[in-house]
Amino acid sequence: MSNDQVSIKDWILIPALITLMVSLLRLTGELMEWSAFLFSREAGGNGSPMGISWLIVVFGFYFGWALSKRGHEPPSMGRAWGVFAVIFLLLFGILTAASIMGINYPVFLLALIAMCIAAYLAHRYWGPLGKVLFAYAWAARIPVIIIAFFAIFGDWGTHYEKGPPEFVYPESPFQHWLLLGLLPQATLWIHMTLTWGGLFALIGTHLGKRKS
Repeated sequence: MSNDQVSIKDWILIPALITLMVSLLRLTGELMEWSAFLFSREAGGNGSPMGISWLIVVFGFYFGWALSKRGHEPPSMGRAWGVFAVIFLLLFGILTAASIMGINYPVFLLALIAMCIAAYLAHRYWGPLGKVLFAYAWAARIPVIIIAFFAIFGDWGTHYEKGPPEFVYPESPFQHWLLLGLLPQATLWIHMTLTWGGLFALIGTHLGKRKS
C-alpha cells in the first residue's frame, strides 16, 4: 500500500466514524419514533437536521483547511476553482434533468456519467484534497446503502425506503433498493459531496494558506 493510500485512510477515518455514528443515530431515532423534527420518517428526510448531509460542508472545510496547513494543496488554485465550476454545472444539469424527466434510469445514467467526470477532475486537479474528499464521499454513503437494503427488505418504515411523490414503487424489494437505496447514493450523493464539499474545501484551503 502506498503512502498516499495510507494517508487518505488516516484522513478520513475519524470523519467516516462520526458520519457513521450520525447515520446509526438517525436510524435508531426513526425506528424508535423519536422527535419527528429530528428524526423524520418522511421521504427525503423532510429537512431533518439529524442527518449526514450537513457534514459534507463541515468535513469538506476541515479537509481543505487541514491539508493546506500541512502543505498539501491543489497544484493550482485557479484550476481547482475552475474544476469546481464544472462539477457544479454537472450537478445543475443532473438536477434539471431529474426535474424534467422524473427519477428514472436516464437520469441515473446521467448522474453516473457526471460522477465519473467529477471524480476524474477532482483526482486530476485537486491532488490530495480531491482524493480525500472522494474517499470520504464513499465512506459516508456505503453505510447508507447498507442501511437502506435492510430497511427496504425489512419494511421498517424509515425515510430510507421512501421516494418522491412521483416515484413508482416496484414490486420487487431488490429493484426498490436498487432505485432508491443504491443508485442515488452511489451517483448523485457522491457528486453532491464533491460539489458542496469541494466548495467548502477550497474555502478552507484559502484560509489555511493565509494563516500558515
